[in-house]
Amino acid sequence: MSPFCIPEGKRAFNDFSEWLNNPNGIYQYFELIFNIVLQPDPTLETDGKYDPLLDGVEFDICFDIWVCAALLDAALNGTDDSADCNGYEEEYHDICDKLKTELMRRTFLTKKQKYNTDLLRWKAIDALDFITGSICRSEAAAAFSAEDIREYRSSVDALRYRLSDAPSGQTQ
Repeated sequence: MSPFCIPEGKRAFNDFSEWLNNPNGIYQYFELIFNIVLQPDPTLETDGKYDPLLDGVEFDICFDIWVCAALLDAALNGTDDSADCNGYEEEYHDICDKLKTELMRRTFLTKKQKYNTDLLRWKAIDALDFITGSICRSEAAAAFSAEDIREYRSSVDALRYRLSDAPSGQTQ
């Protein structure tokens, strides 16, 4: 199971793809999505006190996190979820290629990696904890049937493991 086999996953994928041409870049999009649960912005909530541990994680945010983490996994580990991208396989491959190229960029003078992929990996791993329903309420986890929830959690846990096992500071 991947997020791309579910209609909400395609919506999150389309949202992500719109950021590829954004001048602020995809790195900021990753941080934005992962920080929704890791470092919530109190100014975004009407009561100013959003805490994902107490309030849970909304359905669409769960899929945004899952899709971003899966795309990061594709760029860092070379995984391929295109079989689940019914009708948008080419777009998936194009985005994964662009993402891999972008994350491998180096600064001009120092030749250091431009983006901190290690930080992104760990943010993704931590954010994925919030969407399984094991540490807080997750609308995505609640939407799955009793049979599908095991597959969902197993898929997210496997993704977390692959990200934690990715080579440090580089992409493949």
